Amino acid sequence: MKYDVAIVACIMDMTHVGHIELLKIMREKANETWLFLHDDKSAYHLKNKFPVQSYEHREKNLMATGLVDEIITVMSKNPGPLFEAVLINNKDKRFIYVRGDDTFDWPGKEVIEKYNVPIFYKKYTDGVSSTKLRDELNK
Repeated sequence: MKYDVAIVACIMDMTHVGHIELLKIMREKANETWLFLHDDKSAYHLKNKFPVQSYEHREKNLMATGLVDEIITVMSKNPGPLFEAVLINNKDKRFIYVRGDDTFDWPGKEVIEKYNVPIFYKKYTDGVSSTKLRDELNK
C-alpha cells in the first residue's frame, strides 16, 4: 500500500547518501514527502551544536534532490505540536513516518503514536553521518 504522505523530522546537515536513501524510501512509500526541518536554533538545542550549513542552505539542497515536496520549518526542540497540527489539518491523508533506525526514541514520537501513524525504520547507513563529516572537516 502506498501512503499519501511520508513525513520525518530532521536536521539533514551536509546532505549525504544516508539522507538521500531515506528520502528515496519516503518517496517509495508515499506519493508526497514532507520534511519537518529543524531551523538552526532548534537543531542546536537538539544536538548542542549548530549545523555546519544554515537552514536556508539545507532547505535548498533538499529541495534540489527532487525527492521533497514540502518543507515545514520546526522552530523548537519538540516537533510534536507541529506534527499534531499538520495531522489534524490533513485528516483526509494517510501518513507514514520514516526515519533511520539509529534511535527509537525521538521528540514528537508520542504524537505520531497518538494518531496511529505507522512508523518505518530505515536501516542506518554505516560509515556516513553529518557528525563524521563535521569531524573530517575539523581535522
